Amino acid sequence: MSKKRDAGSIKLSGGSLCLDFTNTVHCYGCEDPGEYLNTYQDLVAWSRHVGTISDDEAGMLSLKADRQPSEARSTHRKAIELREAVYGIFTIGLKDQSPAREDLAVFNKYL
Repeated sequence: MSKKRDAGSIKLSGGSLCLDFTNTVHCYGCEDPGEYLNTYQDLVAWSRHVGTISDDEAGMLSLKADRQPSEARSTHRKAIELREAVYGIFTIGLKDQSPAREDLAVFNKYL
């Protein structure tokens, strides 16, 4: 079972926002990877931590999520979908291969 991790205090070691976003899974490919973005609120905490939103924006988003939980869950699922596509694009690129069409389609959908 995956260990729950704190998205609001994750070590930022990717060197760029997209890599830090991809690093919200601890140890891809491990038997027991750790997920940082388990909920929409984790996504908000991570976004605040990396500075893409302010404390006030985080508070507003959290209140909105309380009022519209299905929208919050949908946004969370979309974020995870994007993260997995970015991970696929970067890892296959390290092998000097072309990214999967599915990963590129997801990436372009959110671009």
